[in-house]
Amino acid sequence: MRIVSMVCCMAFVVAACGGGAAGTTSTTFPVAAATTSSTTSSTTAPPSSTTTSTTTSTTTTSTSTTTSTTTSTTTTTVAAGCPAAPPIPVGATVSATKSVDADGDAALDVMTTYLVGADWRLRVDLGAGGSIDVVIADVSPLTGALALGAFDIEGDGTGELFVKVDGGAYATLVALYDVDGCGVVPITIGGERAVFAVGASVSNFAGLNCDGSLLWTFEGTLIEGSDGMYEAIDIPYTLEGHVLTQGVGDGAVVSAGEIGPLLTCGDVDQV
Repeated sequence: MRIVSMVCCMAFVVAACGGGAAGTTSTTFPVAAATTSSTTSSTTAPPSSTTTSTTTSTTTTSTSTTTSTTTSTTTTTVAAGCPAAPPIPVGATVSATKSVDADGDAALDVMTTYLVGADWRLRVDLGAGGSIDVVIADVSPLTGALALGAFDIEGDGTGELFVKVDGGAYATLVALYDVDGCGVVPITIGGERAVFAVGASVSNFAGLNCDGSLLWTFEGTLIEGSDGMYEAIDIPYTLEGHVLTQGVGDGAVVSAGEIGPLLTCGDVDQV
């Protein structure tokens, strides 16, 4: 079982910041080219057109060596992968920013969730240049959206984005997204957006765990009449592309002391 300490209440923290970067690289390779030339000059007095005479001239021969250096320049430009999205509008409400590697290039990216008008939006400013800005569908107006961070679920080098989209007294709903080219798409299960509950009460709990190759959900319900014992189940999911596929679950009876942190996916924030 992947269920290890108990959490029975939840707090939501909202933070804000932002950023992005782009760059070009120019490399110059000097190449030395040597040119040698020899010049022989000869001067002979031409015969007169009106007299017959013989003129002998002394011919002077000189040899000169000239060396020149030519420099060639090769410029390599690292093009931004995506165009720049418009900046976050003045007056927008930023709920959170997180540093992530969303596209797998090892350059620092920044994910931001913010509210403009009636729309909650998810923005990713790419470290290699450019940015992506999309509307997040189905966000609760009571809780709003909150960027939690990213974790590479399947180990392919790209981080999946974790975003809080709803919440209540005991549980938060977390949706997952992927950067796909110059867009952001929701991760799905069975054709629907993947949304997972994370939270706990006295009578039940639910959470997420990432181990580098699988995403695990775990949940449990208090056994009536027991002294703090829960009927629990772990369910593994594999991620291929943007689709999660459910595996075979593993059930067990656990005590409250065996229930661990409810969201353990690298640097992704607890909710």
